[in-house]
Amino acid sequence: MFEQASVSEISANKLIDLLNNEPKLSPTLLGYKGSTLALQAKYTINPIKKLKYFNDGKSLLEKAIINDPQNIELRYLRLAIQTNIPTFLNYYKNIDSDKILLLGAIKSRSISDADLLKKIIHFLNQCKQISPAEKNQLNTK
Repeated sequence: MFEQASVSEISANKLIDLLNNEPKLSPTLLGYKGSTLALQAKYTINPIKKLKYFNDGKSLLEKAIINDPQNIELRYLRLAIQTNIPTFLNYYKNIDSDKILLLGAIKSRSISDADLLKKIIHFLNQCKQISPAEKNQLNTK
C-alpha cells in the first residue's frame, strides 16, 4: 500500500486511515505511518499543511527508528524520504549512515524478505546518492 501511497493521494489516505485504526503499532508500522504522513505533504498546496504533514511524519518515523534502530525497513524509508525532499527542510543528516547500513545488509545477505530486498536494491540503483561503484556492487549480488 505504501508504494501506491507515493503516487496516489487516495491510497495515502486509505493507508493512514488503516494505520490510525490499529490499536498498537509496531515500530515498522509506526514508521510507515510517519512516512505516509510525510508523503501527504505532496498532495496539498497549502504550505502550512505541507510543513505540518512533513514534520508530523518525520517525528513518527524518527520515533520508530529510536525504538528499533537496526530495522532495515525503517532505515530504507528514511533514506527514501531524505533523498527525495528539498534540502531546505534540513532532513538529510542520516543519508550516509542509512546508506551504509543498507549496503552492508545487502552485502551480508541479512535481509531475509526477498520482496523488501528487491525494493531496496531497485531504490538504491535509482538513488543519486549512491556512487556508480556502489551500484555496481548491488548489481553483482
